[in-house]
Amino acid sequence: MKKILFLFAPSLIFLSLLSSTKTYSLFSDTAISSNNTFTAAEEFPNNHLVINEVMFNPDNPFCTGGEPASEWVEIYNPTSTTVNLDGWTIHDNTNSDVLPNVSLNSGSFAIIANCSQSEFTGIWNFPPGTLYIDLGSAIGSGLANGGDEVRLDDNNELTVDHVSYGSNINAFNPSVSAPITNHTIERNPIGFDTNSAGDFVDRNPPTPGS
Repeated sequence: MKKILFLFAPSLIFLSLLSSTKTYSLFSDTAISSNNTFTAAEEFPNNHLVINEVMFNPDNPFCTGGEPASEWVEIYNPTSTTVNLDGWTIHDNTNSDVLPNVSLNSGSFAIIANCSQSEFTGIWNFPPGTLYIDLGSAIGSGLANGGDEVRLDDNNELTVDHVSYGSNINAFNPSVSAPITNHTIERNPIGFDTNSAGDFVDRNPPTPGS
């Protein structure tokens, strides 16, 4: 009986090691399980604010100031904490604007525009709890219809997120395709960020605040 146990012991150790190896590989940030369809990047949220949706070519501009005033950028906070935006900046390819001392709650959206909230909600409805920021000036120098970029920097001047579309390739090359008038580019799914143009889709109708 002792001899039989001695012969089986190495096999049991080998099987245990195989089981341990498989368990760790399932939870690697790069491995994909043969029995599952998820990866770590798809299962866990981003740890930073993202530029989630951009309207750069509105049809029949509705805000005082025409098209540049009717453009808007949606920011989403996928993190588990509230983020204060005091001193953060939003940029296009030539200019930037400083964001005010406001806070964006976890799981919430902010709309950045150069338009009064009453004018904006006369065209676009957004859910309660959406943070609305009226810059008082165009986003950057006004978002170009044929191609531009939107960059979000924190109060330490570090880039948190960066998007480019159309002919501008400062963030992506190739960039997100520029959709037709009154469509937006939007992350799909919401907040998903792999730093590539493929994160975005042509959205019609636009969905500010959601």
